[in-house]
Amino acid sequence: MVVSNYKRNKNLKKGYSLIEVIISLAIMGFAITVMFSFLILSLQISTLSLARSFVREELSNVSGLIARDIRNADYIIGCGDSAENQQRCQVIQNGVTYVWEKCDSNGSAEGNDEERTRICKLRLGADGENSIMFISSQTLIIKLFEFNLGYTDGSSEAKTNIIFLINASHVKSNYNINNVVRQTSISTRNF
Repeated sequence: MVVSNYKRNKNLKKGYSLIEVIISLAIMGFAITVMFSFLILSLQISTLSLARSFVREELSNVSGLIARDIRNADYIIGCGDSAENQQRCQVIQNGVTYVWEKCDSNGSAEGNDEERTRICKLRLGADGENSIMFISSQTLIIKLFEFNLGYTDGSSEAKTNIIFLINASHVKSNYNINNVVRQTSISTRNF
C-alpha cells in the first residue's frame, strides 16, 4: 500500500514538457510584440498631434499680439499699402515706434528670405538702435508673412481693415507639418 501511494503521488507531480513551455513563450512573445507596436504607434500619433497643436497655438498667439498692436496703434505706417511694405508693419503707440516683420534667430531683418524664418517685433530707437520686443518660437519656420490692406468704404481714412497672412511649418521636417496658414483681418480703431 505504501508503494502504490508513492506511485500515485509521483504521477500527480508531473510538470510541463519543453514543447509546451516553448509554445506558451512564443504566444506570449507575439502578444507582447503586438501590444508594444500599438503603444509605439499611439506615442507617435500623440507626438505628432502635440506638435501640430503647438504650431497652431503659436500662430494664434503671434496673430493675437499683432492684431492687438494694430488695433491699439495711434498711427500705422506702411502696413501692406504697397508692394515694398507687404512684409512689414510699422505701428506707433504712445510715441514709440514698433515694427513687425520676418527676421532671423538674432532678430535681424537683414539677409535673404531663407535665413529669416521667425517673426519679430522690434522697438525702433531714436538713436537707430532697435531692441527686440518679441521673437517667435524656434520651433516654427515662418515661410510667408505679409500684410495687405483690406476693405475700406472710402468715406473715411480713420477706419480700415488690415489683413495679414502667416504660413508656417514645424522645424522638424519628419513631422510633416507643413503649410499651416493663419489669416487675420483687423479693423483699425485709430488709423
